[in-house]
Amino acid sequence: MKKISILIFSVDTKVNVTLATPKYKLNSTLQLDCLVSGTQPMLVSWHLGKDSQPLHSDGHREILANHTLFITSAQYNDSGTYVCEAQNQHGKASASLDIRVHGIVNFSALHSHIN
Repeated sequence: MKKISILIFSVDTKVNVTLATPKYKLNSTLQLDCLVSGTQPMLVSWHLGKDSQPLHSDGHREILANHTLFITSAQYNDSGTYVCEAQNQHGKASASLDIRVHGIVNFSALHSHIN
């Protein structure tokens, strides 16, 4: 009689990213919330683009203790795919959100350039 073994792996790490600020306008403030759950200890990091180096608080971007990413005075180069990644002893999970910072078109200035 053969003995059969079944291994079941449970990944308990979950990540959800939400945008607290609905518009991505130039010079506006952006708040991205990363909600994580799973077995502690858990390492949580933010990335701008997949497979990029982790972001760090630098005065322009602030990463709070609750894993919220806060961007003051958003610029065009803040556009991209923001990824929140959580990792613990059981595995890794991530969630992402695309942000495209845009300016406000000044139609009177645009009109004067056309004439």
